[in-house]
Amino acid sequence: MSDPTGPTSPSNADALIVGAGPTGLMMASQLLRWGVQPRIVEANAGPSIHTKALGVQARSMEIYRQMGLSEEALSRGVPARAATLFVEGAPIGRVPLGEIGAGLSAFPYLFVLGQDQNERILGDFVRAHGGMIEWSTRLEEFHETANGFRVSLSHAGERESTEIRYLIGADGGHSEVRHGLGISFEGDTYEHRFFVADLQVEGEAVEGELNLFLSNAYYILAMFPMPGPRHFRLVGAYPDALENLDEPTFEDLRPHLQALVGDQLRFGDVTWFASYRVHHRVAQTFSMGHAFLLGDAAHIHSPVGGQGMNTGLQDAYNLAWKLALVLRGHAPETLLATYNEERRPNATTLVNTTDRAFNAIISHGRLMGFTRDWLLPRVVPVALRDPRIQRRLFLTISQTAINYRRSRLSVNRVRSRVKAGDRFPWFTTDGKDVYGEMTGTQFTLFVVGDWVAQWDAINNLCSDLVKPVLTANHAEYAKSGLTDGLYLVRPDGYVGLTAQSPDEVSAYLADVVGASSASVASPDTRSASW
Repeated sequence: MSDPTGPTSPSNADALIVGAGPTGLMMASQLLRWGVQPRIVEANAGPSIHTKALGVQARSMEIYRQMGLSEEALSRGVPARAATLFVEGAPIGRVPLGEIGAGLSAFPYLFVLGQDQNERILGDFVRAHGGMIEWSTRLEEFHETANGFRVSLSHAGERESTEIRYLIGADGGHSEVRHGLGISFEGDTYEHRFFVADLQVEGEAVEGELNLFLSNAYYILAMFPMPGPRHFRLVGAYPDALENLDEPTFEDLRPHLQALVGDQLRFGDVTWFASYRVHHRVAQTFSMGHAFLLGDAAHIHSPVGGQGMNTGLQDAYNLAWKLALVLRGHAPETLLATYNEERRPNATTLVNTTDRAFNAIISHGRLMGFTRDWLLPRVVPVALRDPRIQRRLFLTISQTAINYRRSRLSVNRVRSRVKAGDRFPWFTTDGKDVYGEMTGTQFTLFVVGDWVAQWDAINNLCSDLVKPVLTANHAEYAKSGLTDGLYLVRPDGYVGLTAQSPDEVSAYLADVVGASSASVASPDTRSASW
């Protein structure tokens, strides 16, 4: 089952990742960064060519940057500079998006990058770091053992049985891993059918901008800018007149779309067209023993806000560092329980929020129609001129507002606006990006304030696992809500502990994370003062 052009498949791998979409590839990439070699199998014969997911939010771009992939991502996608709203074909208002998150992230905009491109970027990363993807390889069945699972895989008519310690289901909405575990997938399917199409658009559509069309007869049509001249991706709901067609084509849809957008736009030849249903479901649990569900295998929801693919990427980012610590012998398996505790509540909130927004968009009701087609297009452009509303909108859509404050891994010992469980705030100081200090494969200890008298004790925390950073320009930290104290940031960029002494940091690593003593004795890795 090996690839003759690549490395040999790690048949004795501790972790088997089922699914090589963005979520599975992110999980594999993060494990490889930690020095853990997973096995990755995918039932499809190769990477996706056309996909519905488009938006890559700031939080995901921050992860890509940490992996050295942000420039590659930026070269393949398109930042959406603005969104123009149309009602019954007439422009109502334009919402600037280019710097809506200025000061909150190095990526303060909505970025459009297709799922297929994300898969290629992450797939290249996996191969460059010694991993491989076993295409046309299907998980047939698995059985729990004392130390994990015995799994049966099929490839080109051949069957293989192997032992693995951890099973990671990143295999989509019809997940074989979820079915095999007997985990329920609670939710429903929306009544309306939707379409996606790639094509060129001539006329008054502004390149590099999102165009949204609202109509009582049609609900909504979104035109996303794509790389290439006049290239857009159309996403929308079928009009009632086409709902009963078994296999509608774009030519069936074309006159309805033309009536919606008016004479100012002309649709060219279609390079890709597909229909699909939208679901909203959440798995009863994201983990069971030595098995985990990530991405669409754990939660699926409406496309409102472009959250789906990003949520899967961050599922992987949350689980990978914990699993790596366990596999490397630095932490007990109890740490893995926090994956479900942290990620499932966020997914449930997301599904409920996007469900309400989606129903508002597609509702036939007179009141909702008035709100959608007349009130919102006139209120939103005005409201978004308010910097406070811009900030809140960006924090929500970009997923930078997600927090784990209720997690058992979040411990506060300092009174600060930044709490344990929050994403560490992004800012620059003295021309340097504070996120440049976080490697993603260590805890980062930010030392804010005058700690000269205790520097020896802080320095003793240096290890392969902990990187202390002695800060200099405290005013910049204070502006971001960080009072004097020790801030231990988890490998995934979230504050785990706010502390008043080095002893509290040591106790947290030992008692809360469960880090072994072997992981806290290595050469000095502290950062230079800055």
